[in-house]
Amino acid sequence: MAKEKVKKPLYKKWWFWVVAAIVVIVIVNGINGDSIENKKDDNVNTKQDDSKNTKNKVDKKEKKNDTPKFTKDDMNGLKESWTRIMDESNNTIHKIEFEDDKRYDLVDVFVDDSFKALNKSEKQEFVDRFGGKVMGNVRSRIYHSDTSDKIWVYFKYTDGKMAAEPKTLDKGWKIK
Repeated sequence: MAKEKVKKPLYKKWWFWVVAAIVVIVIVNGINGDSIENKKDDNVNTKQDDSKNTKNKVDKKEKKNDTPKFTKDDMNGLKESWTRIMDESNNTIHKIEFEDDKRYDLVDVFVDDSFKALNKSEKQEFVDRFGGKVMGNVRSRIYHSDTSDKIWVYFKYTDGKMAAEPKTLDKGWKIK
C-alpha cells in the first residue's frame, strides 16, 4: 500500500493567510484612507493664518444675519401677489407668511384639507406650480433678484404638519 499524498486545504497553507492579511490591510486602508486624508486636510486648514479664518467666520456670520433691504411698497406688492396666488389656487392655499419676522428666506404656505385629497402627482404639480410662484415673488419683491438667493418654501396643513418641503440638493419639493 502506497501512501497517497493528501493535499492540505487551501486555508491551511501559510501563504494563504499572508495573502489574505495583505488583502484585508489594503481594503481597510482604502476605506479609511479617505477619512485620514480629510483629517489631514482639516489639520492643515486649521493651522492656516488665524486672522484669515477669523475674518471668514465673521463674514459668514454677517452674511447670514444680513437682512434684505425692501420698502413698505415692496411688502405690500408681495402681499398682493400672495393674494392672487391664493385666489388662483381656488383657495386651497389659505395663508402665506414668512416663518419669522427676521428671516425672509423662509416662507410657509398653508393649504387646506382639500390638498390631502389630491393624488401624489397632483400634489407634486400643485407645489411645483405655486411654490415656484411664491419663491419668485419673494426673490423679486424682497431680494430684488432673480436667482441669487435661495428661498425655502414649505407647504403645511392648517394643523402645522408638513405637506411638502424643499428638496435640499435638487430643485422642487418633496411631498410628505
